Parts: sequence; C-alpha cells; structure tokens
Amino acid sequence: MYVKRLESVTPIRPFLACCVLRNLDLTGENFKKFINIQTKLHSSSLCGNRTIAAIGTHEIKSFQPPLKYLALPPDELHITALHKKKPVSARELIDALVRDADLARKRTKRNTLNPLHR
Repeated sequence: MYVKRLESVTPIRPFLACCVLRNLDLTGENFKKFINIQTKLHSSSLCGNRTIAAIGTHEIKSFQPPLKYLALPPDELHITALHKKKPVSARELIDALVRDADLARKRTKRNTLNPLHR
C-alpha cells in the first residue's frame, strides 16, 4: 500500500504517517477498547483535540490503490459521510455538522461546543 502526499496539503499537514495492521482482532469488546484508546489520544495533549494530530481507522478492503492525500477547497471536495448514501461538498458537511452541534448544545443546555465540533 502506498500513499502519495500532494504538495497542496504540505502547508496544512506537513507530516503524514500511515500504517497497515494485519491480523488484528477488532471484533466485539476489542473494537470498543480500541476506539476508547483512540478517543483518549485525540483528547490528550498529544493530539490536541485533533488540532495537532488525528488518527483514522479504516478497513483496507474499502480502498483502491494508489491513494492520494491532498487538499482541496471545501466546494471542490465531495465526501460521502458515514451511514449516508450520497456525497456532499465539504462545505455542506461542515455546515450540517455545525447545525447538529448547535442543536445538541441547545438540547443539553450547554454554552460551549464539544471539542469534536470545533
């Protein structure tokens, strides 16, 4: 597996690390523990609530090489969000996430946003 980092992403994410883990049992309780560790890392000073580093876990079978890591303007980048059927622009996705976070904040009567929604 090879990931090509395009120059467009260098100013935003100057460093990229990828790895493939094989023969890892992520069923049942193991998956919950793994996600718990990943979440703790994201909220630690190591990842700085994902502003310094972010960790992504994906099923390698869903990728087709070669992979490219690049930066695009929000209106040019289209994403099919988890559990969604159709792609939307990054701008539309961000707008929807901000609306959802605001609704959640209002429901729980909080004055601040969850770090995940910043």
